[in-house]
Amino acid sequence: MRSMKNAAQQILDALKAAGTPEKAAVLQRFFKTGPGEYGEGDRFLGVTVPATRAVAKAHADAPEANPRERENLLFRLAESDCLWERRIAVVSALAFIRRGDFSITFRLAEKLAADAHDLMRKANGWMLREVGKRSRAALTEFLEARAATLPRTTLRYAIEHYAPVERARWRSL
Repeated sequence: MRSMKNAAQQILDALKAAGTPEKAAVLQRFFKTGPGEYGEGDRFLGVTVPATRAVAKAHADAPEANPRERENLLFRLAESDCLWERRIAVVSALAFIRRGDFSITFRLAEKLAADAHDLMRKANGWMLREVGKRSRAALTEFLEARAATLPRTTLRYAIEHYAPVERARWRSL
């Protein structure tokens, strides 16, 4: 069986091989990596989503970290100065959401609620919305305690699947 470190390197090598300089250039423009832009200095491998999925499928047998290690990693990433690492932390909570564990998403949303970057506010709202798709009651309970202090972008994304009257009530807080 491959070690986690070995598997990670093999996956990275496969992703690098799947990328193209042309696609990397497009992504760097799209994600605004020029001087003074929010992604200044970020570099891309130029890998498309279908190619990423193919690499993931080819490495489906890679060893996994245990759930506690994964959770700790998410909270370490959430502390990062790098926007993309913080965003990865939030979006990666989807794996926990799919297993019915909403607590990590709620904790990350609270921890990163004050993040000034709009991409973080959108990611938080997106993951909260995913919780709501699985348990409207859990999302409602979270929002009842925190909606008034959440950034409006986060709240707007989180309540997209509520009825218009309910959305108006949440926005009025």
